[in-house]
Amino acid sequence: MLTLSLFLLIIVIPFVTMPRDIRKNSVSPYFTVLRSILTTMVALMAIMAMAKITGNPLFETYHDGIVKVCDNILNNENLRSMVGLSDVSDAKATDTLITLYDGMIMRMPGYLILITTIVSYFDYIILSRSFAKRQQVRLMPKFREFSFPNNIVMAMVVMYFLAWFMSKGDFPAGDAIYANINYLFDMVFAVQGAAVIFMFCHLKRMPKAVPVIAVIFFWNVYLLREMMLIIGMMDLIFGIRNFLIFKEQLREQNKRDGNNDRK
Repeated sequence: MLTLSLFLLIIVIPFVTMPRDIRKNSVSPYFTVLRSILTTMVALMAIMAMAKITGNPLFETYHDGIVKVCDNILNNENLRSMVGLSDVSDAKATDTLITLYDGMIMRMPGYLILITTIVSYFDYIILSRSFAKRQQVRLMPKFREFSFPNNIVMAMVVMYFLAWFMSKGDFPAGDAIYANINYLFDMVFAVQGAAVIFMFCHLKRMPKAVPVIAVIFFWNVYLLREMMLIIGMMDLIFGIRNFLIFKEQLREQNKRDGNNDRK
């Protein structure tokens, strides 16, 4: 029930907070999305705090659920073989599974921020297009044109190093904070890298499905995912997309000049 409440808030809050900014037609779409994300995260933290006060801490509840799942896996030979633990002792298998799933739970704040960002982004697109039928509004730029502002990236870099130092010290929950910041840090560059792929496919006039399939493929292959992160990092530092656009414009100009010479 608590999990359902969290996801309902993630879906509903953007539809409540965004319309006012969209109608103003003077607020940046990215700022509107950011405000929605912050409002949603405050609401999610309030729900988690209430759960802890009432004696049902969210993370402990999930941990207890994971222990039950692990027991079910270990008591089922087919499931045990499927996860590659058929030749491992019960104690070691239990420890392996709980460590794996606890690591995922530890990154839950990062997952929630990511889900909130994606939902808010698409909610803005839906709402802005709906309002655009009745008045002039600022539409969300194409994803291929999306780029994180430099100040946000610098803030992420500072947060990353602070979290890293906390994880190396005796700071409470330092490892959890570092895991979440590291995850978000990777996602920033992954999104930036995906935008570069979308721009490249657009400039090459590929079908719209190609960049979507390419990004999914890149994300599910470890080396390609790391390559996409590097592409995103290079784009933020050196502006790869500007170079791609300039190169394509130059090619088109040379093509037009060649056609004129033949005439």
